[in-house]
Amino acid sequence: MKKYIIFTVIFMIMCLMLSGCKKEEEKPEFLYDLPVTYELVAEIKEDSLAATGCELILTNQGEETQFDFGYVGYKVERYEDGEWSEMPLVNQYSEDIALGFRLNPGESTEFRVGWSELYGELPSGKYRYIKSVEMWKPKQLTQVVCFFIEFTL
Repeated sequence: MKKYIIFTVIFMIMCLMLSGCKKEEEKPEFLYDLPVTYELVAEIKEDSLAATGCELILTNQGEETQFDFGYVGYKVERYEDGEWSEMPLVNQYSEDIALGFRLNPGESTEFRVGWSELYGELPSGKYRYIKSVEMWKPKQLTQVVCFFIEFTL
């Protein structure tokens, strides 16, 4: 009986040790691990793309979904050698504050994006802008999601 108890204890200890050796799962590449929404469509306004920012045309294609915009967070990533990586910050703080607005179902609006204060002027390359927004649907809790748009300078 003693051998059985000792064997059980050793087995449990080994199981606990092995469970700590699991490979860490890869996290999604997007902003703060937020889910991506495809009900919000973004496109760059013609002739507005520059190394310092651009003008986006945002369209809510949801039937009941509302999107609330404000200064929640964004980042700019560069695509190099088959991978996306965040651009290094040149400044920790930005004076570019997005005033809050709501985009109702079927509505479109223009939204000025300026990333030069945080990332400086972007050199030539392939990029994506990722922004978080609050998504609201009837009879559901508000959810923070993100959208993205890819562009080339």
